[in-house]
Amino acid sequence: MSNSPVRWLRAQRPVLVPDADDTPQTVFLKSQYATLFAIYIVSYTITFVLCVSLLLYLRRNRSTAFKGDAEAARKVILPSFEPLFWVLSSISGVYLTYFLVASFAGFNGSLVSGWYSELLFQGRTFMFFLVVVFLLQRSVSFQALVRSVGVAFALAVLSVVIVAATSDATPLVRLVAISLYRFFFVGCLLWLLARPMSRASVRTQREFCFFAIVHFVLLFAYSILFYLGDVQNGMIFVYCKVILVTISPFFVWRLLKADTEHWRGFSNRAV
Repeated sequence: MSNSPVRWLRAQRPVLVPDADDTPQTVFLKSQYATLFAIYIVSYTITFVLCVSLLLYLRRNRSTAFKGDAEAARKVILPSFEPLFWVLSSISGVYLTYFLVASFAGFNGSLVSGWYSELLFQGRTFMFFLVVVFLLQRSVSFQALVRSVGVAFALAVLSVVIVAATSDATPLVRLVAISLYRFFFVGCLLWLLARPMSRASVRTQREFCFFAIVHFVLLFAYSILFYLGDVQNGMIFVYCKVILVTISPFFVWRLLKADTEHWRGFSNRAV
């Protein structure tokens, strides 16, 4: 596997030389930086391709459905959901572009800065925020999507702000501050897991919520391990989280497909 994509991408990055005053934890993080960037690139590439493929699949079946193909019509989600996938594709594309440019340009960012690391993770978290907030809207209009994007963006930025604002505090204060914020969203997911909304289907809502909760559990795990100074095992959870959320478009598609059937049911009952 010497020609694997991850190894090839790692080779594009310059080796980060540790500073004399670096702690052993910082030295290890720098040694893993190239690998992390390579995995991010592969992960966002897969996510981006999945999102674009679903958009093409949607448009192809919609075009066939307009010609009277009943089978194709059953495979189509609501047209108002298409912009949501455009947003997800755009976010994936922006992050993919950043990681590619930063990798080949040798940009290291604030390597051990908490806010920089938090910013790198917000691309995925934003997607979870967006889908949940959009499902909480009373309609599936474009205006509802715009509101959802605004709320999800604010929630993602707030996470970075909290980390930046507590950068001079003790490690315990930083951990507690960001964990309390994340626990709030996990609490919302647990509530939706126990009491699904009258949208989509119970199964798809619970699948998505469980998937998102696993994402946050992995995040909590490596945050605690980093606090304890166990960066080696912490990085294992980081890699697991990055790889796991690669397939998030699949769960989003299932959720929106079920929600389409929900709204079609309303239409049929109205007729």
